[in-house]
Amino acid sequence: MSDTADFLRQLQFTPGQNYGKAHCEPGWNWSPRTLIDYDLWYAASGKGTMEISGRSYSISRGTCFLIRKGEQPRATQDPDDRLVVIFIHFDIQWLNFIGADPSHVQYPPTYTIVEDPYYLEQLLNRILEALELNDPWKDVEFDSLMRQIWIMLYRA
Repeated sequence: MSDTADFLRQLQFTPGQNYGKAHCEPGWNWSPRTLIDYDLWYAASGKGTMEISGRSYSISRGTCFLIRKGEQPRATQDPDDRLVVIFIHFDIQWLNFIGADPSHVQYPPTYTIVEDPYYLEQLLNRILEALELNDPWKDVEFDSLMRQIWIMLYRA
């Protein structure tokens, strides 16, 4: 665990251009091109299925995905229980990662069912609010909130 904590101390999370909260319309499906950044993708309500790297995952409230660069996720929703999702694209900057190879450190899992969805939703909504601000604290707040979320995902 100390390797993971050291790893997390050496990261800086930077916001991407794409983020928001989507109320998925009837017939919605998601099939983006290969991701050029990371995507934190969370189901606030509804049901569906996500496929990432050949694995299929069930989506329901409290389901959180950490989709990595280079992946091509595909998602569909249950037409009788449409999805509401929060998505936050971001990138990672490496600070001084001395003495270890970051590729050998474990990232949080791709798929997590969060035990306390209310808490995670508060953090995600706070990120969305912070990204809309035009103040000097925006990037610092984003980084801080993303660290809290990653710790939550590690613990899950």
